[in-house]
Amino acid sequence: MFHATGDLLSGTASIPSNIFRPNSTTIPFDMSIEPFALSLALPRWNTNALHMPSDGNSIAHARAFEIKGSYCYMSDVCRENVEQLKLELTVSLKKRPLISNQYLIVLTV
Repeated sequence: MFHATGDLLSGTASIPSNIFRPNSTTIPFDMSIEPFALSLALPRWNTNALHMPSDGNSIAHARAFEIKGSYCYMSDVCRENVEQLKLELTVSLKKRPLISNQYLIVLTV
């Protein structure tokens, strides 16, 4: 299990409701954690947990971690309708972003 910690967590999500029964709906969202620490922990019943520290293994530390994205879903369920989850991940070590990647995850029903 990955465990993310930080002093400040902020996020927003906007659910549009200005159109009556749209064919599709896109929900934009963003989240940021400052400062950011990521660790890996395993449940105590897992035999690999015997060789790990009880508080988990530290994987990463950064000044900030941001997720910006959107989720698009269709109002009708059929084979041709494809839901989409778009993610843009940014890790900042100093004042400018160190890593910024965009991912497109396609979910089929």
